[in-house]
Amino acid sequence: MLKIRNIKRCEIEQVMRVENETWEEGTRASIDKFISRFDIFPIGIFGVYENNKLIGVSTSEIIKSLDISSWEQATDNGYIVASHDSNGKHLYVVSVGVSKYYRGKGAGSLLINAQKKLIEQLNLESLVLGARVPGFSKSKLNIEEYVKIDSEIKFYEKNGLSVSEIKSNYMEDDKESKNYGVLMQYKIRKLKD
Repeated sequence: MLKIRNIKRCEIEQVMRVENETWEEGTRASIDKFISRFDIFPIGIFGVYENNKLIGVSTSEIIKSLDISSWEQATDNGYIVASHDSNGKHLYVVSVGVSKYYRGKGAGSLLINAQKKLIEQLNLESLVLGARVPGFSKSKLNIEEYVKIDSEIKFYEKNGLSVSEIKSNYMEDDKESKNYGVLMQYKIRKLKD
């Protein structure tokens, strides 16, 4: 059975194992980026566990503006030092990753739903993230056509997010996505007073 909770900083080695099992070289975050995220916004770091083993990780930050040009700009290159704004109105999901050995079990949906609950808890206006399109490098379609069939985009749509904008040069060194990203958004219909 899968369980989700906030990750403790002392679990950083497990976080790095999941990061290495999830991402290709060039798109992995370093340990110092995760330490910075723990220091700045620990309540935005969730883990999914199967039999007490960490199998998925998601991190987030609060941002003021939805004027997002790239992942690097939105996340202060993954460190969230200059980009996190506790007075902001939007939760930006910095990363969602599930170990390739545990995909298809619902861990990704649990991570997204935990972040959605966090925007309600913090009374924020919306959740936004930049989705990769890793199959695009092998496609003959243009980006607008490809986004309609991409499995990662379909995953986020299934979890209540919708496409808001396609961005070129969104993430450096993401050869699989040809550096494209797709901004996805989930809006809260009614804010708490």
